[in-house]
Amino acid sequence: MDTIKIIFLAKGGEGIKSISLKLAKAINSTGLFCQSFPEYGPERSGSYISAYLRISDHEILSHYPIKKPTIVISTYELQKYQKGVFYLVNSNQNIRNNNIIFLQAKKLAKKNNCPFFNFVLLGGLLTILEKQFNLDINEILNYFKKDLIISKKDFGLLSLGFIKTKQLL
Repeated sequence: MDTIKIIFLAKGGEGIKSISLKLAKAINSTGLFCQSFPEYGPERSGSYISAYLRISDHEILSHYPIKKPTIVISTYELQKYQKGVFYLVNSNQNIRNNNIIFLQAKKLAKKNNCPFFNFVLLGGLLTILEKQFNLDINEILNYFKKDLIISKKDFGLLSLGFIKTKQLL
């Protein structure tokens, strides 16, 4: 398996760092190798941050920011989209445009009385990993349920993101 390289883009306080770390922990429990780390400055909540995640079937020795991602997850719409990269972007509409999925993550979370939409995006990412990269996500989902890494409400949001993204693929 080629290493899957994921960049998360968000504003501080939107929970992207949290979901990337929780996903890495879950993936590591499956026998695959995973590495996650954030990148941000001394700014406060609301400043732009990045988180990086690598998934591989062999040990990951790289510890630097990802320059050529396989997937980009963003809480805001971007100015440019690179060819050959799969995108999942929080948006005001649910549509797919080639390798770009625009998902109403924030709206879906709000509809379920939750101010945070990071787990909706995590569910969307799991769909992409399963459908586009043939990653078996059942062990990851079981880890989230069994080890209570996330609350039932967050798991519900994750499931909602999974289903909505699956409909768009």
